Amino acid sequence: MYFSEIYIDNFKTLRKVKIHLNNELNVFTGTNNAGKTTVLEALALWNECFRTLITKAQKADSKNDIRKGDFRLGKKNNNYIDHRSITSVRTSRYEDIFYEMDVTNQIVISVKLVGDDFELKIPIRIKSANGGNYLIYLDRHDEFDFPTFNSNLNLPTPFTAIYASPVATLVSDEKYVTHPQVNQQILSRKSFLVLRNRIAKLKAYPNYKDFENDVSYILFESQNSVVFEVVGDINQDVKVNVNVYFGNQSTAKDISLLGSGTLQIIELMLAIYEERSDLNLIMLDEPDSHIHRDIQKRLVDVLVRNALKAQVFLTTHNESLIRATKPKNIFHISDSGDGLNTLEIKPINDTNPESLKVGIQPSGKSKVIKALGNSDSLDILDCLEAKKIVFVEGEDDALFIRNIYEKVRNKSLDDYVFWSLNGLDTFIECINHYKGFFQIIANGHDLWSKTIAVIDADYMTQSQRENLHDQLNQRVRLPSFIWGEYTIEASILSNINAFCELIHRALLENEANIEIGVVSQEVTRIVNQHCIDTLSLLNENEDLQRKISGQILNRNQKWSSCVGINNLFPGGVQNHLINYQSYARPLLQRSCCTHMMGKDDLSEITNKIFEHFRLDIDYTPLSVFEYLLNYYDNSIQIDSWQRLADFVDGV
Repeated sequence: MYFSEIYIDNFKTLRKVKIHLNNELNVFTGTNNAGKTTVLEALALWNECFRTLITKAQKADSKNDIRKGDFRLGKKNNNYIDHRSITSVRTSRYEDIFYEMDVTNQIVISVKLVGDDFELKIPIRIKSANGGNYLIYLDRHDEFDFPTFNSNLNLPTPFTAIYASPVATLVSDEKYVTHPQVNQQILSRKSFLVLRNRIAKLKAYPNYKDFENDVSYILFESQNSVVFEVVGDINQDVKVNVNVYFGNQSTAKDISLLGSGTLQIIELMLAIYEERSDLNLIMLDEPDSHIHRDIQKRLVDVLVRNALKAQVFLTTHNESLIRATKPKNIFHISDSGDGLNTLEIKPINDTNPESLKVGIQPSGKSKVIKALGNSDSLDILDCLEAKKIVFVEGEDDALFIRNIYEKVRNKSLDDYVFWSLNGLDTFIECINHYKGFFQIIANGHDLWSKTIAVIDADYMTQSQRENLHDQLNQRVRLPSFIWGEYTIEASILSNINAFCELIHRALLENEANIEIGVVSQEVTRIVNQHCIDTLSLLNENEDLQRKISGQILNRNQKWSSCVGINNLFPGGVQNHLINYQSYARPLLQRSCCTHMMGKDDLSEITNKIFEHFRLDIDYTPLSVFEYLLNYYDNSIQIDSWQRLADFVDGV
C-alpha cells in the first residue's frame, strides 16, 4: 500500500497542485521558496488531520454504507482543532497555513491510496472557524467509499508519519520519557530531543542489527562497524546515555560528540526502522545538509532498499544527491500553481531531454540541477559518475538507443551517459583526442575504460563492419556496436513481421480495425516495391552511385589518417562501388532493404501504408520512428534491438 498522488490546494504557497508520487522514494527539488518543504508539510498536516478525524461509528449509517463499529472520518462538517495544537506545520499565526494568509481560502489536501486490489482517495478540507479553531472534515463525505476504507485498511492506524529535520547538535542531557512522549516529539519535528530514547527503544526490536548495519554501510561502506551502547535503564534511571563504538575501537564516544553529518544519518535511519504500520511515511527536510557526496549515494541506496517498509519523501537542492537518485524518484517543483488549472507534477522524464548538437546529452537530472542555479550541470561529473559513457553520432541516437534498450530490457539506463559527436565524420576525427583526454581526466583512473560506441553502418558490407569492430577494439580499445542497417531508424524494419505488428497497433489505436493478415499483405507489397525501386537506383542512378563511392572513399581515408585503421574498404578506389553493389543487390532481390534505408525512406513507406488504409495520422512533433517506437514492447522480437541490448549489457 502506498500514496500514488497528493493534491494540494490553497495550502501556504501551493494552489491546485497534483503530484504523482513514486511508491518508494520521492525527492523534491526546487529553488528556495518553490514549495518543496510545503509538500512535506502538506503530507504531515493531512496525516495529523486523519488521526484527528478517525473514529469508530457508534451507530450504523446506511446512507454511507457504515455499520456500527466501522470506522469513519469524523462528522460531516463539525470537527474542530485548535490551531495551537497543530504540530505537523511550523506556524506562529493562525492564518499562516492558508494561501496568502487569507483565511477565506479553504485548504484541500487529498491523497490517493493504492493497495493490491483497491484505490481510494481521501480528501480532507480545512476551513477557518471561530475561536482560533480550524474546521476539518472529509471532503465530499457522502461520495466516500467507506466499505473499501473499512475492508482494506488496518484501522484506526493504517499508517504512521515521521517528520525528521536536520540534526546539527544534540542536547547534552536527555531524560527517559514514555513512548507517547517520544512520538509527540517526533510529530512536533523535535525528534532530536529524544534521539537517545529512540535508540534505546529500538534496541528491543528484532530488526535492530539491521539498523546498525545500515548506519555502518552509509557512513563507512561497511568497512567499519558502528555499535551503539545504551547506558541506563528506563525502569531505574532518570537519564539515558548512548555511547558509540567505531570499528575495533576499544574506547567509546558519547553520541553528543559526533559530527552533524553522522548524527543526521543516525536520525534518518531511526526514522526508517521505528515502529511499523501498514504504511510508514518518512518525511526528511534537507537530509543532505552535512553529508559527504559518497555518503549521499549510499543513503539513497538504503532508502530505496527499505521501500517495502516505508514510503520516503525528502527535499533537497543538493546536486550530489540529485545525481545519486534515479529520475523516476525526482520531482522538480518550479511552479506553485495558478489556482485556476490543476498543475500536474510528475517525475522528471529522462527520455525526452532538451538536446545538444555536440557533447554530453543532458538528462532530466542535469536540467533540474541547472534550474537550481548550477550552470555547470552538464559537466564531466556526469561521465565520472556514470557506469558507461556511450559515444553516438547524434543527439537523436542518444534518445533512441536509451528508449530501445529500456523497452527491450524493461529497465532503465539511468547510470549511462551519452556523448554526441555530430555525425560519423566527427566521431572518426575526434575519437583519438577523446581517448587521450579520458585517460588522464579521472585523477589516476582510466575513464576511457568506461567508453563504448554505437554507430551507423552507412555503406559498409557485413565483413567491413566486422573488420571495423575488431580494429576499434585493437587500436583504440573502444568496444563498438555497428548497426547492420544503414541507420538506426531502418532497424525497425529489420524484422518485417515485427514492423507489421507495430503498424497494426497504430491502426487499432486510431480506430482502424483491420486484421493483421491484411496489414501484413499491404506492408509486404509496399516494402517489396521499395526494394525494386532501390535496386533500380543502385544499378542505374549515377548520382546515387557517386554518393556511395564518394562516401566510401572519404571514410576510408579518414579511418586511415585519423585512427590508423587501414584497408577497411579493400580493392582499390575503382572497386568501392562494385564491392558494395555486390553486397547490396542480393539483399534487395530478397526484399531486404534496411541496409540502404534512411529515415526519409521509413517515413515514405509508413505514410504509404497509412494512406492505403485511408488514415491521416498527425504524429508531429515525433518522427515516424519515434511514433512507431511508442507501440513497441518486448513481446515483439526485433533482432537488431536485441543485439544492441546484449551489447550494452555485455560490455
